[in-house]
Amino acid sequence: MRCDGNRITVVEEAKPSDLFTYRATVRRVIDGDTLAVAVALPHYVMDEKLRLRGIDAPEIDTSDGKAAKQLVESLVRGAKSITLRTTKPDKYDPYLADVFVETSSGDNVFVNNALLEQRLAERKDAWESGDWEKQTLWKPRV
Repeated sequence: MRCDGNRITVVEEAKPSDLFTYRATVRRVIDGDTLAVAVALPHYVMDEKLRLRGIDAPEIDTSDGKAAKQLVESLVRGAKSITLRTTKPDKYDPYLADVFVETSSGDNVFVNNALLEQRLAERKDAWESGDWEKQTLWKPRV
């Protein structure tokens, strides 16, 4: 499937990486690595909660957590378009996603990477049950 504006079409030559790519509207930035989005499909709008793939941002009750959320909000606010590439849900159910934003000035920003570049998140490829019990999972900015 390919999304061209508001029209979704079948793409015969699609590669596996193309199969789960959508245009979306961000309904709400929950925290630095979690978004509530709406994805327009042919006959309905699907509301989903997504986690940014491969990163871990600080908790929202910290100053760095608030800064991470503000960065994501600033990137999605007024964006020309937002594109998601989703992968399998993690063990806590939200889909994992790479989020790409085309800004009003025409720049393309990979949101997951922007958080890493600004040192507002750390790379996290695997989760263990003990991770959810720790107070903090990330390294503070230097």
